[in-house]
Amino acid sequence: MPEGYVEVAVDLPLPGAMESLDYAVPERLRPQVRLGTRVQVPVRARAVQGWVVAVHQGPPTRPLREVAVVLDSEPLLGPEELDLARWVAARYLAPLGQVLPLFLPPGQRPDRRRTVRERHLRAYRLAVSEEAARAALAELVRAPRQRQALEFLLEQESGPVPARELAARAGDGAARGLLERGLVEAVPLSLERNPYAGWRDPTPPPRLSPEQAQVLQEASRRLEGGGTILLHGVTGSGKTEVYLRLIETVLARGKQAILLVPEISLTPQAMRRFQGRFPGRVAMLHSGMSDGERYDQWWKVRRGEASVVVGARSAVFAPVRDLGLVVVDEEHASSYKQEETPRYHAREVAVERARRQGALCVLGSATPSLESFLAAEEGRLVRLQLRHRVDGRSLPRVRLVDLRQELKEGHQGLFSRALEQALASRLERDEQAILLLNRRGYQSFLLCRECGAVVECPHCQVTLTYHKVGHALRCHYCGTEQPVPERCPACGTGELSGLGLGTQQVEEELRRLFPAARVLRMDADTTTRKGAHDQILRRFEAGEGDVLVGTQMVAKGLDYPGVTLVGVIDADTSLRLPDFRGAELAFQLVTQVAGRSGRGVLPGEVVVQTYLPEHYSLQAAREHDYPSFFRRELVYRKRLGYPPLSHLLRLLVQAPAADAAEDEAGALARELKERRRGGAPYRVLGPAPAPLGRLKDLYRWHVLLVGPLEALLEAGRAVRERRPGRSCQVVEDMDPVSLL
Repeated sequence: MPEGYVEVAVDLPLPGAMESLDYAVPERLRPQVRLGTRVQVPVRARAVQGWVVAVHQGPPTRPLREVAVVLDSEPLLGPEELDLARWVAARYLAPLGQVLPLFLPPGQRPDRRRTVRERHLRAYRLAVSEEAARAALAELVRAPRQRQALEFLLEQESGPVPARELAARAGDGAARGLLERGLVEAVPLSLERNPYAGWRDPTPPPRLSPEQAQVLQEASRRLEGGGTILLHGVTGSGKTEVYLRLIETVLARGKQAILLVPEISLTPQAMRRFQGRFPGRVAMLHSGMSDGERYDQWWKVRRGEASVVVGARSAVFAPVRDLGLVVVDEEHASSYKQEETPRYHAREVAVERARRQGALCVLGSATPSLESFLAAEEGRLVRLQLRHRVDGRSLPRVRLVDLRQELKEGHQGLFSRALEQALASRLERDEQAILLLNRRGYQSFLLCRECGAVVECPHCQVTLTYHKVGHALRCHYCGTEQPVPERCPACGTGELSGLGLGTQQVEEELRRLFPAARVLRMDADTTTRKGAHDQILRRFEAGEGDVLVGTQMVAKGLDYPGVTLVGVIDADTSLRLPDFRGAELAFQLVTQVAGRSGRGVLPGEVVVQTYLPEHYSLQAAREHDYPSFFRRELVYRKRLGYPPLSHLLRLLVQAPAADAAEDEAGALARELKERRRGGAPYRVLGPAPAPLGRLKDLYRWHVLLVGPLEALLEAGRAVRERRPGRSCQVVEDMDPVSLL
């Protein structure tokens, strides 16, 4: 660049609503500094990474500090990425410099001890022409090992040979001898770290049902013009096959595709299926991979070597150059919303990215979010339906078991009589079952029989969960772990009793009732090791487990024909949450996990245990009736004025002192109410203590704003410009999926 200065979006929260800082460019760096370049710049006494987001010609009007280092040999962000990043920053009230890292490979922060780089092996190739090498063979009669190595190199057509492979053929010294003779040269060979390299399920494409064929035809017709489609298909209706056929069409046109899945546990199964259909053309991106593995996969996409990207929410930012299709599978899933800054929603980013690049965005679900379904009802997107399961298979029969009646009749077991009998019959017939309880651990909390106190986390306002494995108490929010006290910490005398349920207790009860049953458990405790998700699911798929016990990670996307029974241990968890989305979550969870049953030739059954069988969300789930649930839930949302009929901005105030958090939330609410009296078209709810009033040693209050999107964004920008007091932090969360 000629003489001038640049604007740099730094990877820090800046004061007020600042997005970038100005820096001069020293003459030695001018040839390297371009729009999108990653640089290191001084901010006060720190060296911070940032990105050049604007270039200005001519000298600056005031003295500026200089760019210190250019961190990449070429800009990794182009104009399209910068524009989308600005949209994400504006839509989710996030600093631009904290959005831009989403577009880059992992492990690139300059303040890290170890920066991730490409990995290389030592390899050898011919340093002379093939004719010269063949002539040299005659001179190597007395060096048979070198001759053998040279012959092997002459046979290779795929390029350099790794040193280890050559040594295995001809010994360690052969290459060294050829090197000294000038016949070969040592070169670095790039090594791809790919844990999914051999994962393929090369099954032939199934015949489409008439419904699938019709939906595929309609969706394919829209590939050219782009837009957004809601693919509303019951569980087991073959949505994934529609995705695969659409991707085939996109690749045939020379374009690329992104498929998002909501849970890491689903990516291995998806990867095998997609690798089988598109061998060598699929890249995987999710947080369960190492930084090195994700780095290599990112560059594989960037270089155009992978045409299909499969991954969790962050894969929406993959460096796809010629995007033709984005699929958001299970689009309703709350895991698509990031819970740390920048708090983006991958579904909304996918829709926006597809719009900007003229691609088609497909949102697929058996239980669409209310936002997507209402958009379809209002004609803002196209809704295509798959009303039936493939091969004419019926949806499973769902039974609601009233636990109140069970108690009245003297049955207090963990499993209702209906569920216990259903499990026994499946085990007798060598069929499989899945049991869902959305709480890990053994018991929810320990309670003192003497004084009634519960053992709480010292850093959070939540009870510690008892884990029988390891005999420890753990906080599922901050990770605190401590031994189980012999006596009540509050009164010092009372004995502690465990209450509530957890997946460990379900597993133990299964083993007690059915000693011969092979039980597998999948939750956050059993899947900490890399590859654990896939290992558990592979064992279940291979018939090495009769019953799979798990949290919500077993509720979506899994397809195992041997499963004929699903049991929901406690369907009321979501309904008890202090969150307006509780009924929607309950309906989605029960419907989704019910869909794991009866996907093969045998019919399925679902037993749902509840204390609220009359609740409309469970009644609708029993009938697999999404429209009736939507209509009933929309009445409730209209009465409150809540999403999807409006937008919601949560302002979460956090502080080390309780009174500081309360005072700041009060001041914030007063300012916003004053703006509303001036004509701002939103409602202010609160201030009020957050449902989790203390988390990781910070006290929490929140203020909620309900209203049109633009009005909330304007209010959010005003909040960013104010200075919070007394060590307070104000976190802005636009359209949160949880209010905890």
